[in-house]
Amino acid sequence: MRLGRSELWMREWDEEHDELQYEVYGLEGDGPRPARTPRSEPLIPGPHARVSPVGLARRERLRFEFSTWLRTHYGEDLRGILASPKTVSSRLETYGMELYMRDRSLQDFSEVINSIVDVERTLKGVGVQRAWDLAFQWKYLEGGDNRTPVPVPVVRAMTCIALLWGWPRFGCCLLSWHRGMLRPFEGLALRKEDILLPHHLGHFVQACFLRVLTPKTRHIGARRQFAKIDDASVIGFITALVFVLEKQERLFPGGAGAFRGRSSYPRRSSHWRGDTLLRKLGDLCLRARTGLLARS
Repeated sequence: MRLGRSELWMREWDEEHDELQYEVYGLEGDGPRPARTPRSEPLIPGPHARVSPVGLARRERLRFEFSTWLRTHYGEDLRGILASPKTVSSRLETYGMELYMRDRSLQDFSEVINSIVDVERTLKGVGVQRAWDLAFQWKYLEGGDNRTPVPVPVVRAMTCIALLWGWPRFGCCLLSWHRGMLRPFEGLALRKEDILLPHHLGHFVQACFLRVLTPKTRHIGARRQFAKIDDASVIGFITALVFVLEKQERLFPGGAGAFRGRSSYPRRSSHWRGDTLLRKLGDLCLRARTGLLARS
């Protein structure tokens, strides 16, 4: 269950007496705006304020592909046509139609346009409108469906497999993210201090709250949101796991690639059939039991 901005009891530990204090209400950062610090460094504009290094590398690669195509088909250099928005928009429109026939993704075409705009910021908006019109038509032709939620039995089965294979933190992430309706990048950012358990709230609420610091909708909704989990079994699982973590330690220690690899491992092992799969899981259960109990 996803929640908006909410009044919660926040704990504050006294380092000297190690006692739980209840003088702090609301959220960290609430209250009057702090005094503005003097500005000592100049403000330098940058076009990539919200683009990650991975995104920048992808744009650079796609821009190089477009530049190569432009030189091959028209004998033109990308820098030479940037002064003519009409030419740039026309070339992008033609390139987009070719990408469509080559079964490339719409995101690739959109990133090509963004990569050109990164080089010449005056093209943003109206300068490449014809290319964006083609992208919107592409999106309309492809259509799209809402992603089907993962059924609860599948989540439970994957959690059981994770426990049998000695991945308790991965299994806890599966359950908590599913019950809290978290997006993958929101769940990967969860730390121990972002998880509010019932004893943190004075046992007034028998629920667990997951603090989402960077939600996807932070630009149009609340900048800080909460996800609520009221399943007693999931809360017990999270409590047992969080107890052994450090304050700044993340719930899942790896990144997106590691999580994707573990989540797809059972599917990649689907060549097992019937009794072979059961025997394999049983063998893994016997071998993993000792290590799993040693970590609990």
